[in-house]
Amino acid sequence: MQVALMNHSDRLNKMLNRVILLTPCTAEYEDGEDPEDVKDSLPTVGFWTSIGVYADYGPFWEHDLETLCNHEDVWEDECKDLRNYTGTETSVSSKNNDHWT
Repeated sequence: MQVALMNHSDRLNKMLNRVILLTPCTAEYEDGEDPEDVKDSLPTVGFWTSIGVYADYGPFWEHDLETLCNHEDVWEDECKDLRNYTGTETSVSSKNNDHWT
C-alpha cells in the first residue's frame, strides 16, 4: 500500500481522502549492511510527531526546524543536515516517516 501511494499518488489522490496504514514500519538497509543494524533507528519511530512536528518541510518548517534543533535528542549534525534543505522540497507528513525508518 505504501509503495502504491508513493508511486501512484497523482491518480490515487483523486480517489482517496484518507488512508490508514496498519502495517508495521519498514526498515531499509543497503546491500552489505547488517539488517540487525536497522534496530538502532526503530526508537526514532514517532519522534517528530511526539514533539509536535507534523510535516517535513511543511508550511511551518522554520518553526518546526527550531523545535527539532532545540530538542536534546537531536544531534548537531542531524540539525545541520536539516538546515540544508532549501524549502523547495515537497511537504511530507511526519507520520509517513513512521513507516520508513
